[in-house]
Amino acid sequence: SKFSHQMLAKDPRAEFLPEQYFLRQLRQEQRRTERSRNPFVLLLVEAPDVFGPTSDEERRAKLLSALTNSIRETDSVGWYAYGLTAGIIFTEVGTADRRSIGEKLLKKFEKLLDLVLGAVQARQVKLSFHIFPEDWSGGHSNRSGGSALYPELPVAGKAKEKSLAIKR
Repeated sequence: SKFSHQMLAKDPRAEFLPEQYFLRQLRQEQRRTERSRNPFVLLLVEAPDVFGPTSDEERRAKLLSALTNSIRETDSVGWYAYGLTAGIIFTEVGTADRRSIGEKLLKKFEKLLDLVLGAVQARQVKLSFHIFPEDWSGGHSNRSGGSALYPELPVAGKAKEKSLAIKR
């Protein structure tokens, strides 16, 4: 079908980011949103049976490829939690009803999972979406430790410390 061909077409620009780089990209997008006030959506694809170390390598590669090739050039895809959860950052989503944007994305990716994994296995994958900022009305975002939008970021290396010292 047109949908399946479109979702699995190769896009040489797309890259599946390692966890450290994906989380850095997530933080960068949060900063950009705090300045511009343009929201973004984080879609999490939790699939330990597909992504885990004992899973079928071909099936894992097929799903990762499908996720990578289903995004726009301005979006990012990578490991939110290596071997457990993939994440996609959808930028430039506009300020329309954010809940409906998230629901549309969920439906799109439910169809993709059915296509790539089959209906039975697709039901074992947990999809969730998170809109940043979570709440504009209170004048601040919900920065609770349990929020998917605020994962533990890797400790900055010596190079980062040097660049900050130079900047100061």
